[in-house]
Amino acid sequence: MSKMKNSGKKTLCCGEGGAVGFHNPGFARTWSLKRKKRAGEDMMVTYCAGCVGFLSRQGPTIHLADVLFEPEKALAGKTRVSRTPMTYLNRILLKRRLGKKG
Repeated sequence: MSKMKNSGKKTLCCGEGGAVGFHNPGFARTWSLKRKKRAGEDMMVTYCAGCVGFLSRQGPTIHLADVLFEPEKALAGKTRVSRTPMTYLNRILLKRRLGKKG
């Protein structure tokens, strides 16, 4: 895996969090296709659950937490993607595991 040209503070937003896909689906799709093009054959890694769902339509995408807690499975593309309501339960459990109040 290599670092993408637009990463960190210069990361291209996929538009999911800002509801761009709802207001302008074509624009959001263009953004996600740019991310996929820049990733090439590499897996896209993101800290945002919305991005994982949205970008996974374009290519292999994993959440950073999966890489941290189950690296072998995550990098092999064998992690199970949580759906509502499990995403909320997992968030609470992770906060407790990390010692944060939630």
